Amino acid sequence: MAKLFCGFRGTVSGGRDVTLGGKDFFVEYEAGPDDFENSGIGPYEYWGARCFDSGHDYVASFKITDVSEYVEGDSGTLNFLPDKDAEPVRKLIYDDDNLVESILTELTEAAETNAGDMRRGEDH
Repeated sequence: MAKLFCGFRGTVSGGRDVTLGGKDFFVEYEAGPDDFENSGIGPYEYWGARCFDSGHDYVASFKITDVSEYVEGDSGTLNFLPDKDAEPVRKLIYDDDNLVESILTELTEAAETNAGDMRRGEDH
């Protein structure tokens, strides 16, 4: 069961095509409960008024779980890469700030969707 605190705090995942170094890959990634952070500052006092800033949950980090390379000349066929071959691809992805930001946004939006579904009683 996922924890709820201002939103969904379970595991969210995704995948996408990326081109790195002239090669095409499909990468899969996920964010678990420990990858979420919250922007709130909690209780505070402002001009004598006691307030509480609950902020919002967002995905702050993720793990690349699988990397597959598209077979040249055979569109759509993927070749799963073992960890030792996938590690350089992972490094290139983690070093690309725009790609990382895009993945974090995608996972945060998926978590927000899941939180809304859970509030409506839908299963994940």
